[in-house]
Amino acid sequence: MSGRYASSHNARQLIDDWLSHGLIEKDQQELIERFSLDWAAERELPLYVHALVGVGALIAGAFFIGFLATADLIDFNSKLGLVVWGIGFIAGAILLAKATRTNDHAIKNSFLTQASFCLMATGKVLFAMGFALLLQPNYGWGVTLGLVLLTAVTYHVFPMSIDRFLSTLAVFTSIFFNLVTAQSGVGAIQIVINVFFVAQLGLAAFLITSGRIKKDYLPIAYAAIGALCAVAIFFAVELEVGRLGYRQGFSPAIINISLTAALIALTGWAAGGMEKLKSEPLAVACFGAVALGLISAPGILLSVGLMVLGYAQHDRPLLIVGGLLFPAFLSLYYYNLDLTLMAKSGILVASGAVLLAGSAYMHYRGFDRET
Repeated sequence: MSGRYASSHNARQLIDDWLSHGLIEKDQQELIERFSLDWAAERELPLYVHALVGVGALIAGAFFIGFLATADLIDFNSKLGLVVWGIGFIAGAILLAKATRTNDHAIKNSFLTQASFCLMATGKVLFAMGFALLLQPNYGWGVTLGLVLLTAVTYHVFPMSIDRFLSTLAVFTSIFFNLVTAQSGVGAIQIVINVFFVAQLGLAAFLITSGRIKKDYLPIAYAAIGALCAVAIFFAVELEVGRLGYRQGFSPAIINISLTAALIALTGWAAGGMEKLKSEPLAVACFGAVALGLISAPGILLSVGLMVLGYAQHDRPLLIVGGLLFPAFLSLYYYNLDLTLMAKSGILVASGAVLLAGSAYMHYRGFDRET
């Protein structure tokens, strides 16, 4: 018996039990039953299953493209041909996705789901390549525009969260790649990158904390967060932007300021309102956020924000990602300091002392015992 039927059967038994004990009326049974069964049928797979499906389908798509190139079944020098083949694969993916809705066999349904995503990934890659070739010499922005078109057209037609997430993430990361490799006047790249980062941060904050956004648009929020992490990782290892020969230094000051402001606002939101920031523990936390913004790198601020957001939303993936990124960004920050090893060790000792002092203060004031 498939998982969907098991869930439906248990839900119906529960509703019948409510009716027999007089907890609901007879005229309410049909309405509650319809709602519960629809909800059970529309639940998505667990996150780890989505991840496995996504990784497996992407690997299969890469090998499939390699097979098509090796077998000369597709002319990769044909701009229009790549676009047509891409559209064909996308159409096939949509048809397979529709077939999964009418198929009740669990194994066959899983196979069709992975196959449809594999075809969708292959079709989008081929379409983006062909579309970019049509717009040469602006190949990079051609890829971005092709991804934007594909994401907009297939977002509601192909309702798979992992595809929505990866497609939107590809759009954001391709825009950022084009910006950091662009040939522009001194200062222009920095302004555009800062505006783009703040826009992504605002979009992610709105979609995650609004509470009135449909679950269909949550993949965009997670894609924006993923793109923010990519930006933070880039500037953790590289502080120059621009095309080779036109490189210029980049200052992350605006990014730090925006992340500090976002962290303070997130703290107030998680506590139940901005007026809560006037309380002593949150005022100390805000002071720490400002101090962190003055001396640290964007990645550290972002990872702390992800942990706070994950804890407030009971969102385990965000909490895990933030927890994994924090030590990584912290290590990169200390490694990139232009200081001697003795000075770096002194900073580590001082940082540990500050953390211990903060822990002792919280224990003394009883903040660690508050709920």
